[in-house]
Amino acid sequence: MTFLAPWMLLGAVAASVPIILHFFYKARYRPQPWAAMRFLKLSLEQTSRRLRFQELLLLFLRILVLILLAIALARPTQRLISQGMATSESVDEILILDVSGSMQAREGTKTRFEMEKEAAIKLIDALPAGSTVRVITCGERAKFIGPISPSNLDQAKELIKRIEPTGQATDFAVGLKEAQSLLRQIYGNNKEVILLSDMQRLGFEHQSEQVKQLSTQISQEGNLYFLKVGEKPISNAAIVDIVPQFGIPHAGARIPFQITVRNTGYAAIPKMSLRLEVDGKAAEGEERTIESLAPGEMRPVTASVKFDKPGWKAVTAKILSDDLDIDNRLDRVIKVRERLRVLIVDGSPNDREPEKSASYYLGHALSAAGQEGTKGALQIRIVKPEEASPRILDLFDVCILSNVSASGVLYSNGFLPALKPFLNEGKGLIIGVGDKVEPSAYTSTFGPGQGLDLLPGKFTEIDQTPMKDNKPEPFRFAPASFEQNSFVGIFQKPPFDQIGNALIRKRVHIDPASVQGQVLARYSDDVPAIVARTIGAGEILWITTSLDSSWSTWAPGRPPEEMTFLPFMIKALTHLANRGVNPFNRTCGEPLEFFTDEQIRTYDLLRPDNKRERLGNALEPNVDRKGAKPKIVYTDTDLPGTYTIYGPNNRVEAVFAVAYDPRETDNLEPMKLDEIEKLLGFTPKFVNVDGKIADRINATRSESEWTIPLLVALLFLAFGEFLLAWFCGRSW
Repeated sequence: MTFLAPWMLLGAVAASVPIILHFFYKARYRPQPWAAMRFLKLSLEQTSRRLRFQELLLLFLRILVLILLAIALARPTQRLISQGMATSESVDEILILDVSGSMQAREGTKTRFEMEKEAAIKLIDALPAGSTVRVITCGERAKFIGPISPSNLDQAKELIKRIEPTGQATDFAVGLKEAQSLLRQIYGNNKEVILLSDMQRLGFEHQSEQVKQLSTQISQEGNLYFLKVGEKPISNAAIVDIVPQFGIPHAGARIPFQITVRNTGYAAIPKMSLRLEVDGKAAEGEERTIESLAPGEMRPVTASVKFDKPGWKAVTAKILSDDLDIDNRLDRVIKVRERLRVLIVDGSPNDREPEKSASYYLGHALSAAGQEGTKGALQIRIVKPEEASPRILDLFDVCILSNVSASGVLYSNGFLPALKPFLNEGKGLIIGVGDKVEPSAYTSTFGPGQGLDLLPGKFTEIDQTPMKDNKPEPFRFAPASFEQNSFVGIFQKPPFDQIGNALIRKRVHIDPASVQGQVLARYSDDVPAIVARTIGAGEILWITTSLDSSWSTWAPGRPPEEMTFLPFMIKALTHLANRGVNPFNRTCGEPLEFFTDEQIRTYDLLRPDNKRERLGNALEPNVDRKGAKPKIVYTDTDLPGTYTIYGPNNRVEAVFAVAYDPRETDNLEPMKLDEIEKLLGFTPKFVNVDGKIADRINATRSESEWTIPLLVALLFLAFGEFLLAWFCGRSW
């Protein structure tokens, strides 16, 4: 027998207290003859033996209670060789291997994932004869990988050697659930589940209640072990995001991108280099150096890339070296165009006085877009309502409606009803209002029910310029209200915060309680000014004032301090142009969906590991034919990187960028044993992985802690002592 807390045995010294008290209070008397004594002498001789026996029995029980309490607190364990739990008996073992992104952290010359696989193979080698093993991989999804015959230990080891890490987040609940399902198919009495992981906090907390419930149930059916891999604190920086700044990606242009880097490790990083590439070509990008990055610090870095040709491009940001490779690379797919095609529908054209038309300032602003680095990027066409048609709409990427009536020719010719399919395809729409906007007509046309359901909220009325002290007090944008984490975030800070100087004489009032979508900006009285709403794969931007000079001074501006209309429109167009690429930027574990051409029967997919797979044709099971177009769905996206789909003649049909799950490296702190105990509600078998891991597990298999049985016995013993003391204290 061994003790897990041997110092608690010193508590057995307390067993001497009843003995000391027994002798201290033992009656001392001098013989004193008296007349009646001779009549009692005979009775005392008969009962003295019974009284001494009762006193000694109570003394023994009290000593035993104190000794058992000390032993129980010392947590005794006993090897159960004789009870069929010795290392010579066969074991039905289930191994759960963590394949999440954090397991790629490097400790010395090996990664934690390599250490995990080595430990798993050692555990299999140490299994007694006749044992079985089943292997599960666990990230955000769990998968039973074999072996087909659980008794084939060699096959299990080969399967483990071929396992590759993923970019998924950690979720122990899915692995434990799969293990429980397998555990219930095993009929042996010696079952165990072993989870090997770096014990990242996310794995326990993502579905904490399920982890607790499953762990409790598994520990009741067999032995549950948590094996911790890795001890070294990780020095790590992660690339969090890549977004284009000013400029619309188009052929022949060099476009700046903002790369956001965050230190997710425990120590400051003194110096690090990062690089921006296009399609794996470093020559097309730039390299930058960050001199220092404190723990938890997030810093934006600007670098630019040049696009030589139009098409789908993969922009890649790389950190050149740290302890964890999985988040050192982030890919983003963008569509580089020859030109961004913008259709402007002028709802109030004026050929005699062009400056009074709804498209005058808008058209001139976009024509002057070269000031913002988008020269040559835009192809603009301005049409009157009677010239607009669904056929023309299909030719453009973004549509802008300026002071357009919701009734009349635009509705009758099918243009307005065509806007919803236009948005569903991932394209963009901007709507500016004006004198031709009538709230009730817009509600019936663009509202829910019989309408197009494109409104961002309830249009209640048109607000006129308020008066203060008999003087007009125009509305103003509130720069502080512009949503920081969106394309309008730059308008919070100088010089773009001058947007607050624009005078708004009229506006459409949107009931704040009815807003559907995201309010990007508000007026100074907190009424929504700009609202974004997602429709299908596209997005619509509602601007509640005019895009000309009829309702505000924003579009014409008063240079230089109020020239914010052009930057806003360029940022909005850039945002909407990149909106259509969202389906091509995925996270590990998410499916890739590709709409196919009926005339093309087969496609090939090139994975990040350079493996090429045939996706098949529209008749195969992995093709979804329920939609209007045949769609291929590819689900094996565990690896971060670029996935390229090729058609006939090796032509690139689509490029997908699959990123690591950012939750995985957001907090690299492992969960401590006492925290795991608190979460689970019991003390699991917890072992640190080292070179002697097999010996440690074998020793643990043959041990059983006696604390709980001893405490139960102690309870009954104390109750028995109480009853005996009561019985002996009765008068006779």
